[in-house]
Order: sequence, then structure tokens, then C-alpha cells
Amino acid sequence: MKTRILLTTAFLSILVLLTTANAFTITSPDSLTALHNYVLPINITVNNSGFEAMQNMTITATDISNQSNILSTSASNISAGQVKVYTLNYTIPQYTYAKAYPITINISGQNMSGNMSSAAKTITITVNENKGLSSSATAMSVSSAAGTTKQATFAITNTGNVNLTNITVTQQTILNDSDNNIITLSITSDKNLQALAPGNTATIFINATVPNSQQRKTYSTNLLVNSSEGIGATIAYQITIKESYCELGNKGSYLTVDIKEPDNGDDFYPNDEIPVMVRVKNTDNDERDVIVRADLYDETDDQFLDVEYETDATIGDDSSEDFEFTLKVPLDIINTHDFRIYAKVYEDGEEESQCYEDYISTDLKKESHSLLIDKVEMPSTAKCDDSIEADVKLANAGKNDEEDVKLEVINSELGISEEKLFNLDTGEARTSTLAIKIPKNTTEKDYTITIRASYYLSNDEYKKDVQAVKTVKVSGNCMPVIENTVVNAEVLNTAVVKEQLGIKLTIFNTGTSTATYNVAASGYETWATLDKVEPATVTVEAGRSESSYVYLTPLENTAGAHTITLKAMWGSRSLTKTITIPVTEKMTPQSAYQKISQRLSNLSGFDLATVNIVLVVAIVLVFAWIMRVRRAY
Repeated sequence: MKTRILLTTAFLSILVLLTTANAFTITSPDSLTALHNYVLPINITVNNSGFEAMQNMTITATDISNQSNILSTSASNISAGQVKVYTLNYTIPQYTYAKAYPITINISGQNMSGNMSSAAKTITITVNENKGLSSSATAMSVSSAAGTTKQATFAITNTGNVNLTNITVTQQTILNDSDNNIITLSITSDKNLQALAPGNTATIFINATVPNSQQRKTYSTNLLVNSSEGIGATIAYQITIKESYCELGNKGSYLTVDIKEPDNGDDFYPNDEIPVMVRVKNTDNDERDVIVRADLYDETDDQFLDVEYETDATIGDDSSEDFEFTLKVPLDIINTHDFRIYAKVYEDGEEESQCYEDYISTDLKKESHSLLIDKVEMPSTAKCDDSIEADVKLANAGKNDEEDVKLEVINSELGISEEKLFNLDTGEARTSTLAIKIPKNTTEKDYTITIRASYYLSNDEYKKDVQAVKTVKVSGNCMPVIENTVVNAEVLNTAVVKEQLGIKLTIFNTGTSTATYNVAASGYETWATLDKVEPATVTVEAGRSESSYVYLTPLENTAGAHTITLKAMWGSRSLTKTITIPVTEKMTPQSAYQKISQRLSNLSGFDLATVNIVLVVAIVLVFAWIMRVRRAY
């Protein structure tokens, strides 16, 4: 009995040992070093000294930044009696302070019976010191006006894991002009720069105060950021002092101006007149005497173009008024520049304290080729046999440099055709004088003089571009002109229905001077269509003749006699020639036979007998002639 009890007890003891003999031992480095913002690999050697494989393995570690927080990761199974190396990738957060941190590592698992086993070890991770600072900008560029203060900002961040202390921001050089006017930089921060903790950011404000008389140009310096730890940054700072339409920039509170027209970005070209409408408002409780001005501004060259509009007005209390005017685009704009339309309103005599400006962008462009006749000066009256002059101001408003141009003054009645050839640079304007000779035998009346400018293409070809006209009244000292003309008309072919008919009109100039005639036709509309008059204008020297040809086509079913009137017109005079034209139907063999048959059928008995006798005689004569010819051979 005792033996049985002993055996049972031994069996149970062995069973307990078998079910609980699951033991882990772990080894790893006792201490490690790392940087912040870094993933540290920690190698852990695990020895499963138990009798069963372990599964559902988990490795945990305390969080370096919060010891109460546990980091956890799963691991692979480990067999009984196996030694296995696990790697724990441990994250060191950014901005973790430089010091030694105790970290507890725990590994646990579960056997096949569901029993848990674990082992733990504490190691030390030393986070090394790292100093760093970053800036949100490496360069800053601002623009301002004289007499104003312009603010710019940038941010600095402590990117290391130690405090940065006694941070300073200074300018490297003074911003002064040749008259020793100095732009003052005031530098402030939204944080206490005596100590900037890791990960903290401070905003730096740069306020540039520009004197009223500061020269308009660009000034440069460097902004130097330094700390006691020897960490810093350099930011390039540039400020451009541009023209302000208000002398001291916007000042005061109760005057405003708003550009209503044109729209932002509208296109205009040299010599265009830009329609501008601005609205001025007075929000004060008293009426104000104001000055309203506007101008074009070349943003690229930083200068106003002095095409200014100015007016004065009285604006009632709490009211507004609209002003409409035009600004003329100069000829010499540079096509690639940026432009603005500026407007301002200021209280009369108080611009330094009450002034407000507004602007819009506008596109001032040039075409590849564009000539403008800017001005023509010439007498409006002249006598016969006078020599007068036309002074023509011609401008090259196109983009093409060295434009070859031809300038002409023309009037065919007076026989005037003068020209000058020269070249113009883009934006250049030149005044040229062209001589005009009034002939002695000119008829007293008003004459239209054409001034035409064209640019050269190639192969002696000029492209007509622009022209202007002037009227000259010719009166006095004129020789009487004997003008006489004879016209004659000749039909060139038989007029047949639906076939073109030609009529030659010959004009004889029996006068003493060359005359130019315009040829026209009328009276044909009911029986024909007019194809062409060629040429329609004929110039005939004195004592000579020239011809013009009129072509028309008779309509269907218009056989019979019709009339047409041809007219030659010159000056205030004209001559007409009316002719009658017989129009016939178009003849075919069938229609010819039908007509002969119809005519024979209309003959009387006596007429038929006469015809028969004539035919018999004709047949006898033909037979006798044939016999005579045969005897001869």
C-alpha cells in the first residue's frame, strides 16, 4: 500500500515538473547609445530552457519618452531548448533630450497547455547630444515705398535635442544710400529667445522703416541668427524701394479710391487711349476738397510714364463720386515690361496725412509691325502753281527694330506722287517733310491729299499699313483748263441670246490736260446682265484716246431691239452714248429649216409660181454649166 502511494506521488511530481518546466533566460547589451530621431536595433538572445515550444511570443519595452507607456511587438515562436536572437527596432523620438534612459525589456510566450512564461531585463540607452537649428527661409525679398514701414517674417526651429540659449538675430551691414539715408531694421520675436527648447519654433519679425528721401533702388544685407551653443543660420535680406504714387504711401482714414475700369490685365497698344473710371469716396462727416490723379507705371523700370490725368473736386460728407478720363499709351513702351495703372486721391494741401492710392495691372503690348501717323501739318489752302509742304510725324509702334518704311503723299488728279524712304527703330518717331506742287492748270476746288506709310517686307515689296487724309482747297492763280471729250461706241459681235456681247467704248480726250474717266453702263437691266467693265477707270492724256470694254449677256427670250447707255465721267462732267442693239435667238439647223418652211408656207399662189419658175431656170442654168465643163475635158 505504501509503495503504491509513493509511486502515485512520484508520478504527480513528475507531471507537475513537466507542465511547469518552461523557463526563459534573456541576454542583451547592458547599455547602448543613440541619437534622437533614430531607430535603434537592440539584439536580444532568448534561451528556451523548458521542455515545450513557446508560441504567441511578445517583446515589450518601456517608452523612452514616457515610462508609463509600454511599446509592444510580436515575435516568432521558439522551440524547446532553442536559443534564438530577436531584434527589437527601438524608436528614439525626435527632440528626445540628451541623457541616459533605463529601458526594461520583457519577452513572454505561451506553451501548448496555455501556460505563460516570461523573462525581463533592464538596459540603459544613452541619447547623445545633438544641436540643430533651421530657418523657414534662406532668402527674403520685399518691396516698399519711401516714408513707409514694411514687415517681413521668417521662422526658426530648434531641430536638436538640447536647449538653444541667448539666440540673437542681427543685420550684417547697414542699408544706406549715397545721401546716408538709412533703412532701419527692427527685429523682434514672438518667443523668448533666451532659451528655445528642442522642437520649438519662434517667428522673427523684420520691420523695415524707410525714410521719405530714401533713394529708389534695391538694398541688400544678411540676417545672422546665432546662439550660445554656436548654432545659427544666415538669411539673405533684400529690400527694393519702389515709387509710391502717394508721396508717403497710404495715409489717413477717410479717403479711398477704387479703379473700376478697365479690368485687371486688359490689353492696350501704343497710342491707344485707355478709358479709365475711378470711384472716390469720402467717409468723413465733413466735405473735403480733393485732388484726383492717375498715371501709367512701368513696374519693371520702376518709374511713372508721365501721361498723367489730374483734376480737383469737392466730395461731400459720406459720399462718393466717379471720374472718367483717358490715359494715352506712349509709343516707346518696352513690350516685355510689366505695367500698372495707378490712381490716387488726397486732400488738397494734405497729401502727407490724407492720401490713398489704388492700382491694377495692365498689358501694354506691341505688334510685330505697326506704323502710326501721329501728326500731319500742312496748309488747308493753296493757289495754283504753289509749292506747299506736308510735315508728317511717323512713329514705329511695332516690336521690329530698324523698320524700313516708305512715306508717300498722293493725289492722282493733281499728279502728286512723292515719297521718302528711311528706317525707324522701335518706339522712334520722326517728322519728315514732303513737297506738294499744285499744277498751274488745276481746277479750283477741294482736293483730298492721301498720306500713306508702309513698311518693307522683301523683294522691294512694301506692306500698306496706315494712311491719313487732308483736304486742300485750291483757289486763285489758276489757268483755265480746256476740257473736251468725245466718246464713240462699237458693238464687237452679234448680239445673241445667252451669249456674251462686247461693246467697245472709245474715249477721245480733245482737251489740253490729262483726264481720268470712270466708265459705267445703264439701261440694260431688263434684257441683259452686266458681266464686267474693263477697265472701269481710264486715264487719257490730252489729244489721245483710250478704250474701255463693256461685257454683258442677253437674257433668255429677249430677242429684239434693245438700248444701252454708256457713260464716261470725269470731274463734275460726263458724256453718255446710247446705242440700239438687235438681239437674235441662237440659230440651230432645225430651227433654220423650220423658219424657211414657215416662210414658204406663208407665200401666196402667185409667189409660189414665181419661186418655182426661178427654181426651174436655176436648174437649167446649172445643167448647162455642167455640160460645158464636160466638153472642155
